[in-house]
Amino acid sequence: MSCKSNFNHVSGDIMRDDTGTGDEPTSAVGVGQFKGFYAIKQRFLSERSKESALTILNELTALDDGEIDSEMWMDVKDLIACLVDTITLPVLITNHQLLLLTALNRCSSRVIDFLAEYTLRHIEKIYDELSSSSIAVTIAFARRIVDAQCAQSVANLLWRFAGLNAVQEELKSRLMIANAEERFNIHQVTALVLKEGGDASKITDLVNALASEIESRDILCQLNAVELLSDAASQHTSAAEFLMTAGVVDRLYKLLQDIAEQPDAGFLFPALMKFFGHLSVTEVHCLRRYPIFLHSLFDIVHHFDILDASQRLLAFDTLAVLASTDDAKIFLQSIAQEYDMDKAMNAFGAAICSGPLELRVRHIDALTMMIRPSNTIQNEVSEIVHSWFAGLGEPFPSVLLSYASKPFPEIRIATLRLFDQLFNYDWAIKKFMVLAGFMECLLNRNIETNAEGKQLKFDVVCRLIKCGTSVILPEDLLRLKLYRREGPFHVDRPPQIDMENE
Repeated sequence: MSCKSNFNHVSGDIMRDDTGTGDEPTSAVGVGQFKGFYAIKQRFLSERSKESALTILNELTALDDGEIDSEMWMDVKDLIACLVDTITLPVLITNHQLLLLTALNRCSSRVIDFLAEYTLRHIEKIYDELSSSSIAVTIAFARRIVDAQCAQSVANLLWRFAGLNAVQEELKSRLMIANAEERFNIHQVTALVLKEGGDASKITDLVNALASEIESRDILCQLNAVELLSDAASQHTSAAEFLMTAGVVDRLYKLLQDIAEQPDAGFLFPALMKFFGHLSVTEVHCLRRYPIFLHSLFDIVHHFDILDASQRLLAFDTLAVLASTDDAKIFLQSIAQEYDMDKAMNAFGAAICSGPLELRVRHIDALTMMIRPSNTIQNEVSEIVHSWFAGLGEPFPSVLLSYASKPFPEIRIATLRLFDQLFNYDWAIKKFMVLAGFMECLLNRNIETNAEGKQLKFDVVCRLIKCGTSVILPEDLLRLKLYRREGPFHVDRPPQIDMENE
C-alpha cells in the first residue's frame, strides 16, 4: 500500500472515529491504546513532515506496551508504514538507529513482523549498512526470532546475515536457553541458508545444532529436523554436498538403519525416506553409499499392496522424486537389475489401476514427474523411459485412455498432465496414435467441462503437433491442427436447419 493510500485509509478511520465511540475497542487495554493512538494519528495527518514522523514514531513506540489490540492493528500498521515511508528506512537506520533499536527491543511481535517484512522489501538499499555499521539492528532482529508471531518474517530477513560472527553468536546464545519451539524458529534461519544456496561453511555450528535435533528423545523435534534438512537438501547441490561433508547425511543414514530394523519402521521412517529421496535430486550418485535406503524404497514399492495409504503414497512419490532428473534416470537404470526395476514399474502400473480414486490420481501425478524429460531429450533417457513405460503393463495405455473420459475431473486432469509429458517422446506418440478411440477422445470438446481441463487438452494437442509431426498420419495431423486453430475454448455450434414458412 502506498503512503498516499495509507493516508487516505487513516483519514477514513478518523472520520469514522469522529462519529462516536462505536468503533472503539472494547477491552480495557484497547480503549487506552485507542485514545492515545487517535490523538497521535490526528496530529500526523495535520503536519505530515519528516520531523513530525520521527516524533510520532517515537511516541508510538512508547505507546506500544507489547500488546496491541487486534481491532486496532491494521490502522496502526498503516500509520507505521506511512511514518517509515516519510522518514525512509536508510535514514532511520543510519541517523536514528536508537529509535529503531528501541522499537525492535520493546514493541509487540506484530510490529516486529511488519518491520522485518518492510526491511526485506528494501534489503538491496540497506544490506551493506545492516552488515557493518548498523549490525546492531540486525542483532536486534535476531533477538526477536524466538517470538512465534514474527519468527518466519525475521528468518526470511536474517538468513542473509547468519554468516556474520555477531549475528551467529546471538543465535547460538538463544539456542542455549530456548525451548523446542523457539529453537526451531532459529533453525529456520539455518535451513534457509542451505535452501537459498548461502555459504553453509560459515554457519557450521548452526548446522550442527540443527543436526543434533536428530538425536533428540522428542520425536517431534526429530521429525521437524529431518523435514527442514530434507527441504534444504533438494534445492542446491552445494547444500547437499555440505551436509554430506559435515557428516549430517551419515547421521541420518545411521538413524534410518536403526529404524529399518524395527518391525513397524517407526514414525521417522517416512521423513527419512523423503530426505534421501530429495537428496537424490541434487546428488543422485551418492545413493550408492546408502544401500539401505534403496533397499527400503524398492521393498515398499514392490509390496505396495500390503501398505496403508500413506506408505503407498510414500513409496511411489519417493521413487518419482528419485527419478525426476535425467542423471537420476540413468543412475536408476544402472541399478535396475540389482533392485528389480521391472517389478517396480509393474507395481506402479498396478497401483495406478487399483485403490481409491484419490490414490490413483496421486500415483499418476508421481508417474508424470518420473517421466518428465529435460529441455533437450537424450536418446538414452528416451530409451530408459520407454522401457519403464513398457513395464507398467501392456493394458496400461488403454487404462489411461479410459481415465481420460471418466466422469471424474481429478483423474482426467491428472491423465492429461501425464499425456503432456509423455508426448515429448516419439515412441509414446506412435503408441497412442494407433490406439483405438484415442483421437476421438482427445478431440471431443464435450468431455472437459472447466477451463483447466480445456486448456490442458489444448496443450496436449499442441504437444502432439510439435513433437509428432514426423510420426502422425497426415489426416490426423490436419484434425489436430484444426483443433489448435480453433483454440482451447471453442464451442461447436449445432447445425441450423432453415425452416420455410408454410
